[in-house]
Amino acid sequence: MILIGRGANTTTGSFDMNKDNAKDYLPLVQALAEGKTIQRNVNLGPLGSPKWEDSDDLCFDWPSLVYRIKPEPLVYERWVNVFQSYQFVYDTRKGADEAQKLYGSRIACIHIRQEYEEGEGL
Repeated sequence: MILIGRGANTTTGSFDMNKDNAKDYLPLVQALAEGKTIQRNVNLGPLGSPKWEDSDDLCFDWPSLVYRIKPEPLVYERWVNVFQSYQFVYDTRKGADEAQKLYGSRIACIHIRQEYEEGEGL
């Protein structure tokens, strides 16, 4: 469900969507229509990092900067050729297979795929 502003104005200190700022909300509405997840920053204080939480119901009575489209996870993907006493890491399975021909008999080729978010673990 989308609720659009309460019709408040700048004299009351509330935010609302109007002809001047509707373009800022448009990517959010489009993403929602495409089934993407919208997040809201729940840490609005002057200090600290943003804390993003998924929003089921959107009420655009806050500035558009309070919302964002949930980022797609980034993926780290590599293949590791394991030999008796050493390992080599490759960006592709094809690269790992071609290197196998140069270095001899590997005992395993391990596929590593990990999703992560930017800044994770820092």
